[in-house]
Amino acid sequence: MPKASETQKKSDSSESKLDASTLITKKIEVIEEYCETKQASFKLPPKGAFSLNWFTHFAGVHKTNKLIKKGGKLRPRLDQAIKDAIQVYKAIAELDPAKQTEVEQLKRRNAELEATLRRLATDVWDLMKENEKFRRRLGVEQAQYRDEVKVSKLMEGGE
Repeated sequence: MPKASETQKKSDSSESKLDASTLITKKIEVIEEYCETKQASFKLPPKGAFSLNWFTHFAGVHKTNKLIKKGGKLRPRLDQAIKDAIQVYKAIAELDPAKQTEVEQLKRRNAELEATLRRLATDVWDLMKENEKFRRRLGVEQAQYRDEVKVSKLMEGGE
């Protein structure tokens, strides 16, 4: 009689292990689906704080479960799913429509500033050319003045 109850306990525990494995796998698949579709079919953690503690609460298992403990059979897959979920959450948060509007405003402002810069650069170029013309003209006038002074000195009998 005791042997029958022990066999039943073993089968019960193996069924619960199977159930835990299936449950954990299904919950990981739900997270992986979120990463692929970007649509959550579950309540997201506050501020995208995906973690082992959040997952154990989400899956309804204890974090000491052999499958998800360090070195557990499903731990690498769980860690990758959590890491991917965090990245997806951050990407979605960055694409917030309010922030998109701000980005578009900044792009418009940047385009306006670039146009202003081009216009100012053209104005500076024009002023440089005008300055160059004035320098050449002033150089000619100075040379003419020196020539006049030299001629007047020669006329007076100097030099």
